[in-house]
Amino acid sequence: MPNANHRLLLGRRCALWLVCVLAAFLYFKQNVYTAFYHAHNNDFHHLYLGAKLLSKGGNPYDVDQLLAAMRLHGITRLNPYVYLPFTGLVLAPLTFLSLSGASHVWFVVNHLFLFASFIILIHLLPMRLRMEHVAFALLVAAFSVPFYRTLTAGQLNAALLLLYCLIWWASERKRPILTGSLLAAATLFKISPGIMFLYFAWKRDWRAVGWGVVVLVVLLVASVVAVGPQVHLDFIPLLQEMSYGQSTWAEFGRTYYVDPANQSFNSLFNHLFAENPYTTVLVPLGPYFANGLSVVAAALFAALVLVVTWPRRTATPVYSPQGSLLHYSLFIFLSLLIPSLLWDHYLVVLFLPIFAIYAQLFGTKRIVPILLFVISVALICVSINFEHPAFRSGLGIFLMSTKLLAMLILFFLTLSFSLPKRTRFIPAGPA
Repeated sequence: MPNANHRLLLGRRCALWLVCVLAAFLYFKQNVYTAFYHAHNNDFHHLYLGAKLLSKGGNPYDVDQLLAAMRLHGITRLNPYVYLPFTGLVLAPLTFLSLSGASHVWFVVNHLFLFASFIILIHLLPMRLRMEHVAFALLVAAFSVPFYRTLTAGQLNAALLLLYCLIWWASERKRPILTGSLLAAATLFKISPGIMFLYFAWKRDWRAVGWGVVVLVVLLVASVVAVGPQVHLDFIPLLQEMSYGQSTWAEFGRTYYVDPANQSFNSLFNHLFAENPYTTVLVPLGPYFANGLSVVAAALFAALVLVVTWPRRTATPVYSPQGSLLHYSLFIFLSLLIPSLLWDHYLVVLFLPIFAIYAQLFGTKRIVPILLFVISVALICVSINFEHPAFRSGLGIFLMSTKLLAMLILFFLTLSFSLPKRTRFIPAGPA
């Protein structure tokens, strides 16, 4: 029997090594070789030009200035710069390079961001570093179309994932100054992490919230000093154009809020109930109904998260006395579900909740949750033709929002594991 067990263990380890090698090969082929040669840098262009204008005293919210910079750099199509000035100031060092050189550096840095995030997640989860976890991380990364799109478009999602991981790491290490500082920087970098102020306030971590507010004010003042108050004021109308039922650069015919690739609730409800260029509405109830329903959905999901994550003195801890991992993940879901825009490449930040659910299911035989988890992660990862004719009418409209539906499965799995009566996860023993 000992020999048989030894052979079984050896075979299992060899199989895991083979999976890791194959996953690493697929990662290199898809996310390094293929992504590099198919990079169009659609989003990096406006990030680079915005940073360039800000560093030279310009205004990226001035359409004429942005389009002039576009023509100067030989870019044929451009999206609006939709970030705070702070984002451009952080990326300003890249503008010392040519557009091509800067995009190559950003491509490499994105890989480093992803693997740094994975290292933090695997290290902080209540599991030892094992081949199973490495294999899982490599497989998800290799097949992740959202990450591939982040690389080819030159987006910020891998940086955002790392910031979420670092905030969580600092919080778990009881370092409120660092937690607040990271939270402030992340909020000014892309606004959506600002919802974590609510998370820490809800968890009554007032020191993290306090330091976050202080550092946020300091960084914002520094940003205003660097580029001037008017530039910051010019961001406000752009922010309003990203509300429900509206689109930035609508004057140029852009309809981002109902674009087939937009996976938000607002996009789905407008596809279903309001006239738009992409679908034959299921029930013509109009844009006010669609946008109002978006507000209701946002409020309901926020209320659900707040109820489940309410600090309870008698609650069974999950990973820590505050149940931080799963509860933190629920607020990440909110950061994606509430806004009017949800491009599929944003879903890179779901790696954190995905690891949280994986840790709950690892070593168990809970068939239904495992099956739901695998299906939803697969749908998150694969490429989907959102403009398929079958998605333009009838119940097929729901399939135009496939990524949203997959997200909701992951959300409710996270929610179910976050309930206080759940037994704390106990890591599996060594293989």
